[in-house]
Amino acid sequence: MHKAHDGLGVSFDLPDSLTVRQLDAYQIALQSAVAKLNGNLSDARYYAILYGVAVESGLVTNWKSTTMPDATPATVDDADARIIYWTGRTIREFIRAITEIPPN
Repeated sequence: MHKAHDGLGVSFDLPDSLTVRQLDAYQIALQSAVAKLNGNLSDARYYAILYGVAVESGLVTNWKSTTMPDATPATVDDADARIIYWTGRTIREFIRAITEIPPN
């Protein structure tokens, strides 16, 4: 599933579906990362965590960005907050769509 934001100059792919193993690994990594923050979780920080977990777990592939060429920047100074925020929101929507069970 291709995702892109022309205004931010970023695009990437997400899988069309997830296996139970992939989803479980993603959710365990997410819970661990959130727990380390001890409740200090702004929206921006939450989306950054979603972004980081998805990149580290390999859900995000074919990363292309004009302002952040590497999906795992070497330092925080190399990261574009707008791209991380948008990508985190996109990943949240993706996971929600995959795991949501429609009513009968």
